[in-house]
Amino acid sequence: MKYAKDVMTSKIVSISHEETIAKVVSKMDEYDVKEVPVLDDNKNFIGEITYYDILDSPRLDSDAGVHTLIVKPPTATPESTLNEIATLIVDSGIEAIPILKNNKVVGIVSDYDILKELSNDERIKNLTASEIMRIPPKFLRGDEHIATARRLMRFYNTDRLPVIDEEGKSLGLVLSMDILRAFYKRPTERKGIGDRSGNVDNPLLIPVKNFMRTDIPDVSINDNVPSIIKKMLEKNLRGLQVLDENGKTVGIINRLDILDRLVEKKFHDGVWVNFTGEHLPYDTVEAVKDYITTDVKKLKSFLPALVSVDIHVRKMHAATPNKWNYELNVSLVKSAGKNETVRTMYGFNLMFTLKEALEKLIKQLESKYKERQGKPY
Repeated sequence: MKYAKDVMTSKIVSISHEETIAKVVSKMDEYDVKEVPVLDDNKNFIGEITYYDILDSPRLDSDAGVHTLIVKPPTATPESTLNEIATLIVDSGIEAIPILKNNKVVGIVSDYDILKELSNDERIKNLTASEIMRIPPKFLRGDEHIATARRLMRFYNTDRLPVIDEEGKSLGLVLSMDILRAFYKRPTERKGIGDRSGNVDNPLLIPVKNFMRTDIPDVSINDNVPSIIKKMLEKNLRGLQVLDENGKTVGIINRLDILDRLVEKKFHDGVWVNFTGEHLPYDTVEAVKDYITTDVKKLKSFLPALVSVDIHVRKMHAATPNKWNYELNVSLVKSAGKNETVRTMYGFNLMFTLKEALEKLIKQLESKYKERQGKPY
C-alpha cells in the first residue's frame, strides 16, 4: 500500500492571499495546474483557488484580489493512503489535494499522481473507453461562441469539449484554460487572441474555432483503459476525445472518470452509481445510494446489460439555503446499445426526485419487458 508521502509533489505552486486574479491565472497557465493553494503571511494554508471558480466569474476584474474566490478543499496528511485521497478527489471534484503537516502545505497529490501508480490496477484493466466515457449532450460547432462552451463546461463539470463538423467528425478540442487566458490575461499577453478574433473586449463572442486545439490525440471507443492512461500520462493530458469506428466523435474521457472507477463504488450486481454536476457531500451520496437500493435491483432485473446509473445533479437558481430546487438527469448506461434516459426531473427533495426518476425508468422497462413477452433486454 502506498501513501501520500510516497507519491506527492513536494515542489509546491502556491500564491499569497494578497495576489490578483491575473497572477493566479498566469501561474496556472505557466505550471499547467488547475488548483493552487493560498497561503497567509506565515506560509500557513488558508484554502485553494480552483480554475472552475474563476471560470464561473468571467466579469471579475483581473486586478481583483483572490480572497473572493478562496475555497476550503479537502486535505490529507502524508500518511493518507492513495485510495483515501482518490476518494477525496472523486467526491469533491477537486483534482489536486493539498497534503498538510502542522497546517503547512508539504505536498500535493493529484489525479495524475494516482493514475501513474495505479495504471495497471486489476479494477480497470478490462474496461474500455465505451464503458467510462462521458457523452456530452451537445458537441460544439466551429462558429459557436465561447459563451456556449463556457456554459456547457460549467453545467457538465468538464474542462474540455469537442468541436465537430457537419458529419460529426472531430475538428479539435476547446479547453477551459484557453478561455481563462482570454478573460484574465492582460491585453498585451493575449494579443494573439484579439488578432484572430477581432474582438478583444468581449471574449464571450469569440468563435470556438479560434480557440480549439488540433494537436491533442484521440482514442478509439474500443481502446482499453490502461492504454488510454498511458497516452494521457506520456503527454500529461487531462482528457481525450473518443472516436467510433467511423471516426466520429462520440465522447470524452477525463482522468477523473478513470479515477472514479478506482474508488470501488460498485453498488449492486456490478452496477455503478455515478454522480456528476453539483458536488454532493460524501454522506449525502452514501445516503442516496442506500435509499435507491431496491430500485437499482429492479432496473438490473429488466436490464441485465446495465453497467451504471449516471445521475447528473443541478441546483436551480430558485434554490434557497434551506430549500433546494433540483434538476436531475438520470441515465441507465448499458454495455452495448442505446441508453435509457430521463432528461428532466424537478423537485425540492433530492432523494424523492431521484426515486421518482428511477420509478419512471422502471415502468418504462416493464412496458418493454411485456412487449418482449417476458424477456429482459
